[in-house]
Amino acid sequence: MQNLARYGFGCGWILLLLAWVVPNHYAPWSAFYSEALAFAGLFSLGCGAFAKGNIRIALTGVTVVVLPLMAIPMIQYYLGIVYFFGDALMATLYLGAFWVAYLVGQNGRFLSANFDQLVSWLMWLLFVGACISAYIVVCQVLQVGFGVWMVDSNPNAEAMGISVSQIMWLHLCVAVW
Repeated sequence: MQNLARYGFGCGWILLLLAWVVPNHYAPWSAFYSEALAFAGLFSLGCGAFAKGNIRIALTGVTVVVLPLMAIPMIQYYLGIVYFFGDALMATLYLGAFWVAYLVGQNGRFLSANFDQLVSWLMWLLFVGACISAYIVVCQVLQVGFGVWMVDSNPNAEAMGISVSQIMWLHLCVAVW
């Protein structure tokens, strides 16, 4: 079970990193690939936490609020307030994912014998993600080809690229700090 927990945590961190830097943004749901990878990463982290065996589900304020809130979209669907089942299901899944993320984060100190090492891995993940994002944005601003990772943008729309690069460099600076 220890190896399964390690594998779950490793895959979860990698999937969350990919969710941050994935380039596919298509209409009508432009964040689908990022959100799907984030859900998969969260599921993997949750599986790793449960495989570790010492996760605690405490009756905290967040749990007391979120669990009943998860039922509201389905109740609205059955009352006819929400017309599409998919909309109610997605709202319920987002609230459930928030609760699972809260549980994994709340139990972080119990999941690792060395909590500082866990936080260190998270900071390195953020640093690597910031470096990758900054590199992609710099390539995009300079219009240097980077394959599928680069968004095709209008060369006259430089303001968007510059603002995105400033945000990514800010992320990099925060990660380094």
